[in-house]
Amino acid sequence: MNIEEILIIKNGNVFYGISTEYIDQILRVPAITPVVLTSDSVLGLSSVSGKIVTVYDTNIILGLPAVDLECEDTRVLSLVGALQNSALVVKEVTDAVPINHEMIEEIQDRGDGVIALYKYRDSIVQILDISQLLNRVSLDEFNVESIKEASLKKESISKESADIKRYLFIKMADEKYALNIQNVREIMKLPSEFTPINGSDRDILGMMNVRGDLLAVIDLRRFFSFDDTINEKNRILVIELDNKTVGFVVDEILDIRDVDAHLIDMMPSNFRDKKISGVIHDDEQLISLIGDDVLNTLLESSSALNGEQSKNSSEDIEKPIELEVVIFTFGDEEYAIDIDNVVEIIDAVETTPFADAPKFVDGLINIRGQIVMMMSIYQWLSKPKPISEDKKIIICQLQDYRVGFYVDSISDVIGIEKNEIKEEDNSDEYFTDILHLENGSRLVLLFDINKITQYKDVA
Repeated sequence: MNIEEILIIKNGNVFYGISTEYIDQILRVPAITPVVLTSDSVLGLSSVSGKIVTVYDTNIILGLPAVDLECEDTRVLSLVGALQNSALVVKEVTDAVPINHEMIEEIQDRGDGVIALYKYRDSIVQILDISQLLNRVSLDEFNVESIKEASLKKESISKESADIKRYLFIKMADEKYALNIQNVREIMKLPSEFTPINGSDRDILGMMNVRGDLLAVIDLRRFFSFDDTINEKNRILVIELDNKTVGFVVDEILDIRDVDAHLIDMMPSNFRDKKISGVIHDDEQLISLIGDDVLNTLLESSSALNGEQSKNSSEDIEKPIELEVVIFTFGDEEYAIDIDNVVEIIDAVETTPFADAPKFVDGLINIRGQIVMMMSIYQWLSKPKPISEDKKIIICQLQDYRVGFYVDSISDVIGIEKNEIKEEDNSDEYFTDILHLENGSRLVLLFDINKITQYKDVA
C-alpha cells in the first residue's frame, strides 16, 4: 500500500485516516450554499481559494450522525488532483503522521471506503480511500458519473476541447436558465402584436413575420408557470432545432458565457420534471439548463405548426448568413459587433483605474482571476457613460489578450444576410459597415473591434 503519511480525524472515540496526498488545505467551515435534489451527504457548494467546490459531510457518508458545522473543532478539507472540485467536512483533525508500514494492515474491500487499519499509539485508525468514499454518495435525482472517473476524465481533456460550450443565460421571474447558443438563431424585441392561431395551446402567443417568414411564438414563461407580464426587457429567442424554428418569449437576456462540461449535472431520463435538462453549477448558485430534450418537447407541443415551420426552416437554410452579430445600445442608438470576437457578456462591474492610462482606457477589471482592460468607446463617440441598471460589459478576444467595454443594454443576437450589409463610407476608422435591418428601417453601425484597439496606440 503506497501511503506515506495520513491525516488523522477523530470522531468521538473513533479515528479515521486520510492519505495527505489527497489534502490541499485544512480550513474552518466557510459559507455553504445548499444544493437541491442531492443526497443528505452533499451539504452544498462553497468557494475555497477562489474555486467552487462541492462540500460533503464525511460522517453521513460513513453512516454516522452529521457533523456539527457550528462546532469550534469542525474543519473542511479541500482536495487536490482528480478530486480537486470536492471538499470534506470532518468533526476534528488531530494529527498528521508518517506511516510505519510495519504497523499497517490492509483489509479486504468492504465497500465502505475503509481499506486498511493502522496501529497508532493506543488506537486503531481506519484508513479511508477518499475516491471510493465519494463514489458511495448517492445523488437521489441525478445520474452522475462517479467522482473519480469524472475527475480523471476532466484532467485528460484540454480546455480547448469540445467540453467547453457557449450558453445564453436568460431570466424568467427570479430564476435563471441557460440554453446552448448553437440553438439560438436570433434574439429579437417583441412586436406590437402577434397574429393569433385558432385552437392553439395557451402557451402559443401566435405568429409573427420575420423577414418574410412566419414564426410561431411560444411564451416560455407560461410553460414554466411564471408571470407573463410584458415589459421592455422581454425578448424573443428564435430557436432552430432539427430543421424546426420557433420563437420563445423570455423576461430578460442576462449574458453569454462559455461553460465547462464538468460544471453541468444532467437529469436522468426518468426525472419527473421534464422542464429542465440539468443544472449548471455557476459560482454559488444553480442555473437550470434547457437542453435539446426540453426544446423538442416544446416544438412537439406546437405540432400543428410543425409542417409550416419545417417549410420555413428549409427556406431559411437556403438564405446565406454572412455573419452573426451582437447588437447593443449606446443611449438611443444601436451598434453591432461580430459575435466571433465576443467571449462573454456580463453585468457591469466597477473598474480599477491605473496610472498613466491612455485617454480611451477606463481601467481594469478582474474576471475570475484574469485581468481585462476596459476600453472607453464612449470617449470615441463623445457620449456619457451608461447609468442604466441594465448596463453590460462585452468582453472581446483579440489575438492573445482580452478587452471589455460598457454598453447600455444588449438588444439582439442576430444572423445578417449579405444583402443587409452596406459598406460604410464614413472616414471613422472603427466602423466598417452599416447593417440595413428590417427592410432598411433599422440601421446599425458595425464596429471593427480590432481597429478600435489599434487606434491611437491604445492596445
